[in-house]
Amino acid sequence: MLALTYGARKYWPRGLRNNNPGNIRHNPANNWYGMTGQDRDGFVIFGDPADGIDAIGEIIDSYQRRGIWMLRNVIETWAPGNGKDQNGKAYTNSTEAYLSHVMQLTGWQAAHVPQRTEGDYVGLVKAIITHENGRNPYSDEFIAASLARPT
Repeated sequence: MLALTYGARKYWPRGLRNNNPGNIRHNPANNWYGMTGQDRDGFVIFGDPADGIDAIGEIIDSYQRRGIWMLRNVIETWAPGNGKDQNGKAYTNSTEAYLSHVMQLTGWQAAHVPQRTEGDYVGLVKAIITHENGRNPYSDEFIAASLARPT
Protein backbone atom coordinates (compact mmCIF):
# COMPACT_ATOMS: atom_id res chain seq x y z
CA MET A 1 0.00 0.00 0.00
CA LEU A 2 1.12 3.53 -0.73
CA ALA A 3 2.19 5.60 2.23
CA LEU A 4 1.55 9.32 2.01
CA THR A 5 4.26 11.20 3.81
CA TYR A 6 3.18 14.82 4.05
CA GLY A 7 1.69 16.18 7.27
CA ALA A 8 -0.77 14.74 9.73
CA ARG A 9 -3.63 12.82 8.12
CA LYS A 10 -6.28 15.12 9.61
CA TYR A 11 -4.87 17.94 7.47
CA TRP A 12 -4.96 16.01 4.21
CA PRO A 13 -7.60 16.93 1.64
CA ARG A 14 -10.86 15.01 2.14
CA GLY A 15 -10.31 12.78 -0.90
CA LEU A 16 -6.94 11.57 0.39
CA ARG A 17 -8.18 11.17 3.98
CA ASN A 18 -11.07 9.04 2.74
CA ASN A 19 -8.93 7.01 0.29
CA ASN A 20 -11.39 8.47 -2.23
CA PRO A 21 -9.17 10.68 -4.40
CA GLY A 22 -12.00 11.33 -6.86
CA ASN A 23 -14.29 12.63 -4.09
CA ILE A 24 -17.05 10.23 -5.11
CA ARG A 25 -20.33 10.98 -3.38
CA HIS A 26 -22.17 8.13 -1.72
CA ASN A 27 -25.12 6.73 -3.63
CA PRO A 28 -27.03 3.83 -2.04
CA ALA A 29 -27.33 2.24 -5.50
CA ASN A 30 -23.54 1.74 -5.62
CA ASN A 31 -21.83 -0.79 -3.42
CA TRP A 32 -18.23 0.00 -4.31
CA TYR A 33 -15.55 -2.62 -3.78
CA GLY A 34 -13.59 -1.64 -0.67
CA MET A 35 -16.14 0.94 0.52
CA THR A 36 -16.16 1.14 4.30
CA GLY A 37 -18.73 3.90 4.76
CA GLN A 38 -19.27 7.58 4.13
CA ASP A 39 -18.22 10.76 5.87
CA ARG A 40 -20.64 13.28 7.38
CA ASP A 41 -20.83 15.16 4.07
CA GLY A 42 -21.80 12.06 2.10
CA PHE A 43 -18.49 11.22 0.45
CA VAL A 44 -17.51 7.57 0.18
CA ILE A 45 -14.73 6.25 2.43
CA PHE A 46 -12.63 3.44 1.00
CA GLY A 47 -10.34 1.13 2.95
CA ASP A 48 -7.47 1.65 0.51
CA PRO A 49 -6.67 4.33 -2.09
CA ALA A 50 -6.47 1.64 -4.79
CA ASP A 51 -10.19 0.98 -4.21
CA GLY A 52 -10.99 4.68 -4.66
CA ILE A 53 -8.92 4.88 -7.85
CA ASP A 54 -10.57 1.74 -9.21
CA ALA A 55 -13.98 3.33 -8.57
CA ILE A 56 -12.98 6.38 -10.64
CA GLY A 57 -12.22 4.05 -13.56
CA GLU A 58 -15.50 2.19 -13.06
CA ILE A 59 -17.44 5.45 -13.17
CA ILE A 60 -15.71 6.57 -16.38
CA ASP A 61 -16.47 3.14 -17.88
CA SER A 62 -20.15 3.61 -16.94
CA TYR A 63 -20.17 7.00 -18.66
CA GLN A 64 -18.85 5.46 -21.86
CA ARG A 65 -21.47 2.70 -21.73
CA ARG A 66 -24.05 5.52 -21.64
CA GLY A 67 -22.49 7.27 -24.66
CA ILE A 68 -20.57 9.89 -22.69
CA TRP A 69 -17.31 9.78 -24.61
CA MET A 70 -15.61 13.15 -25.03
CA LEU A 71 -13.52 14.67 -22.26
CA ARG A 72 -15.88 17.66 -22.03
CA ASN A 73 -18.87 15.37 -21.48
CA VAL A 74 -16.98 13.20 -18.98
CA ILE A 75 -16.07 16.23 -16.86
CA GLU A 76 -19.56 17.76 -17.17
CA THR A 77 -20.98 14.48 -15.86
CA TRP A 78 -18.28 13.98 -13.20
CA ALA A 79 -18.65 17.51 -11.82
CA PRO A 80 -21.98 18.97 -12.95
CA GLY A 81 -22.43 22.70 -12.51
CA ASN A 82 -25.31 22.24 -10.07
CA GLY A 83 -26.56 19.29 -8.11
CA LYS A 84 -27.87 17.99 -4.83
CA ASP A 85 -26.28 15.50 -2.50
CA GLN A 86 -28.14 12.54 -0.98
CA ASN A 87 -29.50 14.81 1.75
CA GLY A 88 -30.89 17.33 -0.73
CA LYS A 89 -28.18 19.90 -0.01
CA ALA A 90 -27.35 21.92 -3.14
CA TYR A 91 -23.79 22.13 -4.41
CA THR A 92 -22.10 23.82 -7.36
CA ASN A 93 -18.98 23.08 -9.38
CA SER A 94 -17.12 25.30 -11.79
CA THR A 95 -17.29 22.76 -14.59
CA GLU A 96 -15.49 24.97 -17.12
CA ALA A 97 -12.60 25.58 -14.69
CA TYR A 98 -12.46 21.84 -13.96
CA LEU A 99 -12.37 21.02 -17.68
CA SER A 100 -9.72 23.67 -18.35
CA HIS A 101 -7.52 22.30 -15.55
CA VAL A 102 -7.87 18.71 -16.79
CA MET A 103 -7.05 19.83 -20.34
CA GLN A 104 -3.97 21.65 -19.04
CA LEU A 105 -2.81 18.62 -17.03
CA THR A 106 -3.40 16.07 -19.80
CA GLY A 107 -2.60 18.16 -22.88
CA TRP A 108 -5.90 17.03 -24.42
CA GLN A 109 -8.61 19.00 -26.15
CA ALA A 110 -12.22 18.98 -24.95
CA ALA A 111 -13.19 16.64 -27.81
CA HIS A 112 -10.58 14.01 -26.86
CA VAL A 113 -12.07 10.57 -26.22
CA PRO A 114 -10.14 8.83 -23.39
CA GLN A 115 -9.43 5.18 -24.13
CA ARG A 116 -8.77 2.70 -21.34
CA THR A 117 -6.81 0.46 -23.72
CA GLU A 118 -4.46 3.28 -24.71
CA GLY A 119 -3.59 4.15 -21.13
CA ASP A 120 -5.52 7.43 -21.27
CA TYR A 121 -7.33 6.56 -18.07
CA VAL A 122 -4.09 6.95 -16.09
CA GLY A 123 -3.72 10.51 -17.37
CA LEU A 124 -7.38 11.32 -16.81
CA VAL A 125 -7.43 9.82 -13.31
CA LYS A 126 -4.23 11.71 -12.39
CA ALA A 127 -5.85 14.95 -13.54
CA ILE A 128 -9.07 14.25 -11.61
CA ILE A 129 -7.09 13.43 -8.46
CA THR A 130 -5.00 16.60 -8.84
CA HIS A 131 -8.04 18.80 -9.38
CA GLU A 132 -10.03 17.24 -6.54
CA ASN A 133 -7.20 17.31 -3.98
CA GLY A 134 -4.80 20.02 -5.11
CA ARG A 135 -2.12 17.36 -5.59
CA ASN A 136 -1.64 13.79 -6.73
CA PRO A 137 0.55 11.71 -4.42
CA TYR A 138 0.18 8.50 -6.44
CA SER A 139 2.61 7.22 -9.08
CA ASP A 140 1.50 6.36 -12.60
CA GLU A 141 2.31 2.74 -11.80
CA PHE A 142 0.09 2.73 -8.70
CA ILE A 143 -2.78 4.30 -10.62
CA ALA A 144 -2.39 1.87 -13.54
CA ALA A 145 -2.29 -1.12 -11.17
CA SER A 146 -5.36 0.18 -9.30
CA LEU A 147 -7.29 0.60 -12.55
CA ALA A 148 -6.29 -2.88 -13.73
CA ARG A 149 -7.51 -4.71 -10.62
CA PRO A 150 -10.40 -7.10 -11.04
CA THR A 151 -13.32 -6.08 -8.84
